Amino acid sequence: MRLSESVTVHAPVHEVFERLRDLAGAPEHVPGITGIEVLRGPARMEVGTRWRETRRLWGQDASEEMEVVSLREDDHYEVVAHHGGMVYLSGFQVAPVATARGEATRVTQDFEAHAITPGARAASLLMRPMSGIIARQCREDLLAIKASFED
Repeated sequence: MRLSESVTVHAPVHEVFERLRDLAGAPEHVPGITGIEVLRGPARMEVGTRWRETRRLWGQDASEEMEVVSLREDDHYEVVAHHGGMVYLSGFQVAPVATARGEATRVTQDFEAHAITPGARAASLLMRPMSGIIARQCREDLLAIKASFED
């Protein structure tokens, strides 16, 4: 499964990228995140930073451990998570755009899920209908980041 969602944020690229990589501030800027526990590295993400992120999903707390595997300042970062025979890759890319309101940043979030065990491959068939729910969650996260600059 692959998903990609984008929004335009009326703020400079550097400011948007810094907010995206600020783990300590994530629960403040993204309401879907209820907790962050940094396990390794700084709370300002860099390659190798590892953390546990908790979200409230379907009335229950769900936590995933994630690790930054790629990061280019003011451009992108990518994280990986492993859970239940699945590998999840997600990332954010930022790019400057010109708008009628002036300087802005296009933020794109990509998400991929790959089954790596036979059981996970069977379960991934059940995930297909959930792709809309996951896309909506990505979109809500992006809109929350946008609102943190524009409201």
